[in-house]
Formats: sequence, structure tokens, C-alpha cells
Amino acid sequence: MESWLKFDAAPDGSRLNLEPAQLESLEHTRHHDSVFQFFGDTVIVSIPLQADNRRATWRAIELALSMAAYTQLALLQQRQVMRGGIDLGWGFVPYEPPYENEVVGACVARAHDAELEAIYPRVKLGAHLEQFLRESALLTEKAALHDAALDAKMGKRVLDQFRVDPDDGVLFLDSLGHNYCGRLDANAKALVIESARATALKGIDAARSRDDKKVLAKYEWLERYVDASCGS
Repeated sequence: MESWLKFDAAPDGSRLNLEPAQLESLEHTRHHDSVFQFFGDTVIVSIPLQADNRRATWRAIELALSMAAYTQLALLQQRQVMRGGIDLGWGFVPYEPPYENEVVGACVARAHDAELEAIYPRVKLGAHLEQFLRESALLTEKAALHDAALDAKMGKRVLDQFRVDPDDGVLFLDSLGHNYCGRLDANAKALVIESARATALKGIDAARSRDDKKVLAKYEWLERYVDASCGS
């Protein structure tokens, strides 16, 4: 699976006072045959899926989402914003210098498309991963498919980690929601929310002073998201 995240810092869960299990999840990402590619302020994180091991597949998907969400929260603590996209598709590593640490294929292109479509500082769910999750969530224990019950359970659980934007209908990773920010201790959660709100307000003021409507819309979106998250 390909996670295309727009930021210039490595994931650092220690800054968020995460629970041991959450830190272990992030650390496991580093040892899950992940491939990290850096281009300026962009990083691509690729995690291979195992078609013959459904549990490993779902584990990889949740690892990618956790890394994206907690990275976003860490950046908000530093009053920085992040835009990204996450999707799945075929890909391969050439294993020939100087490309031995790069992944190429549809997964990269699809994640990049989702990132561009995100527009605002959010991580958009790509169309192919969304289809996979929805088809999995519709399965039942009686389905004539091995691991159907697992797929149904995990499909619903992973979809629950996304939020529907009420303005444009985009499904995006709900980093400030109960699955991620909601699991932090009270002090860390308050710091993230405070920093996110301050970042939005500062960005709004700066954009208005430059009469930059495009940037203004992005920070106004962040302010609405913070307000909605605090009210949920």
C-alpha cells in the first residue's frame, strides 16, 4: 500500500506521549518492509501487502494510517500542517542503483492523485483503498470467502478512522478524532488542539494580510475541522 504524505519530518511518537502499544505500532512500521522516499517536503511511505495473509494485510493498512495520523498530530504540535493521500495498488522496487530504495507503480500515482485532491491540510482516502474497505465491510460471516468475518470487521473498523467532510464529501483521516488524538493523555490532547487552533488562526491572519484566498481557504478549513473535533 502507498501512503503519500506531504510533510518534511519523520514520525516521532515520543513527542505525543503515546501509550506503549501506540509507540510499538509506530516502531513496527519501521520494520514492516517499509520503504521511505523523500522529495523536498514530500515523503512517500510504502508498505507491501500480503495477498495470502489477510491479517498481515489489515495490520499493514492500520500501520500506515497510524503513522499518517500521529505524524500529522506531531506536526500540529509544532504548528505545521500536512496534506496527504493514501491508496493501494501494484508497485515494485527496482533493486538497482540508484533506485534500490524507491517504489514505482500505480500505488505511487494513486496516492499522489489523492494527495492533490485533498486540497486542504488533510489526508484523503484514495478511491481504490476506499473500494477495498467498503467491499470488505459489506461481507458477512456467511460469505463464501476465506477470512470473510475478519475482512468485514476490519473494513468497518478502518472506515471508522475516516471522517466525511460535510462541505465536499471527501473522506479524510480523522487525526483529531477518537481513534488518534482522542487516545492521547489529557495534556497531550489539549496541546494538539491548542496548537492546531493557533496554527489555523495565524495562517488565516497571514493569508488575509497578503490577500491570498487560496491559502486562506486552507487555514479556514483547518479552523472548521478543529471546531468540529472539539464539539464531537
